[in-house]
Amino acid sequence: MATSHADHEVWQKEQNFISQKRKENRELFASSDKGAFDLYDRIGITSHPPQLPKGYVKYSPLDFIVEEIRPDGTLMTVDGQPAVPETPDGEGTIYADLTKLGISTLDAVQRMTDVLGVPQDKIGYAGIKDAVALTAQRISVRGGSLEAVKNLAITGCQFRQVVDGKGVISTGNLKGNRFTLLIRTEGEPDKEAFAAAIELVKTRGVMNYYGTQRFGTPRFLAHLFGAHIMRGDLESLIKAYLMQPSPYELPFYANIRAEAAAAYGDFAKMQTIMGVLPYSFRYELQMLEELVKNPTGFEAAMNRTQKQADLWARAYASYLTNLILADAEKNGTKLPDRIPLLITQEPEAKQFYASWLKQHGTERYMENLRKYRFINVGKNQTIEPVIRPTVHDYKFVPEGIVISFDLPKGAYATTILMYLFDSVSGTPIPEWMNTAEVDTKELLGTGSLRHVREQFAGEIVSAMANKTDDE
Repeated sequence: MATSHADHEVWQKEQNFISQKRKENRELFASSDKGAFDLYDRIGITSHPPQLPKGYVKYSPLDFIVEEIRPDGTLMTVDGQPAVPETPDGEGTIYADLTKLGISTLDAVQRMTDVLGVPQDKIGYAGIKDAVALTAQRISVRGGSLEAVKNLAITGCQFRQVVDGKGVISTGNLKGNRFTLLIRTEGEPDKEAFAAAIELVKTRGVMNYYGTQRFGTPRFLAHLFGAHIMRGDLESLIKAYLMQPSPYELPFYANIRAEAAAAYGDFAKMQTIMGVLPYSFRYELQMLEELVKNPTGFEAAMNRTQKQADLWARAYASYLTNLILADAEKNGTKLPDRIPLLITQEPEAKQFYASWLKQHGTERYMENLRKYRFINVGKNQTIEPVIRPTVHDYKFVPEGIVISFDLPKGAYATTILMYLFDSVSGTPIPEWMNTAEVDTKELLGTGSLRHVREQFAGEIVSAMANKTDDE
């Protein structure tokens, strides 16, 4: 059975190192006390709903379940309930249903390429699913063998229904996602108030904001990096990515970054400083490897992280969209049925965002983006400014509220949650929180997490270890 050991071994050694440092000084692992709405302001969501019940999101990866809805309506379930592949007869492409926990789609794809020996661009997926979550999606692989994919053993991943077909899965090739979430609340929620809030979300809808994960956890600076790309200022991009502080980064990591910043220019020394965390700082270390060879090779440094750079550019575009939506929500401005996204070939997009582009000095963004072929500039890229989730069910439990809803592609669950909860995640763990396990799918009658707990037992233990240490 083919196994990708390298990344996991690096990650595991780093986790052991971090665990020891945590025991030595827990204060270095205490997060900022800034609330959810401080973070929303940072990413352009400056219109906030009134006072809401306090909630905690993603205590366990099993608290946040994302199941992809394919274009034909087929649901990719995390518990492996059979789903009929819609792949056409033929050969040349291998399709599989990927269930993962504790790993992002991008990292899962990277580990697949390590094992299968196929380029990353030969592995297709419709969307990037959360890392701190339990998720299911369909993937396609061009190259490699059917048996090799069937026998993949990658930590945090399960591959099911591996079949031959033709064609590929491309970004956006989905109908939407189903979310099954446990929001752990402070005390018993006001059931009538919550029911009213749900009804308002269903009938009036919510602004289609880009959620926090679009902006690069844990620093939430991706849009600022993207702005540097849009200006064509790659030296500022590299400096910001390596050194810019964030109030949301844990002090342990921030201190290492600050130590490296003090050595800026001595890129070999920066490598040594950041090399104590070879997994967490893997992209920074790739950049520094280029800068050691050529201290002014800023474009070569960015090219080592092409997928990340593409996400940074899109994060900046998402930031501008959030600013437009927030202004409309605060001022009651009517928006068209669909609004353009910034990174599109249609010239009206530039005019739509003109005031913000001028304010940020990014008016020549398209000229700069076209230099980098890995940033895809599509056609007719638009979104609906208002979305209405399909709410399937919700139930009150001693731990909080379990809710299941569908969203169209490109919409974020965190956007819905910001209209229902004053929610936080990360550390410190609130003292008021009930941390008991809940089988949310069984509770809602949509399956069970029993097999998932068995299949991902090690990954769940690893994900919860640090939180358990803090309690």
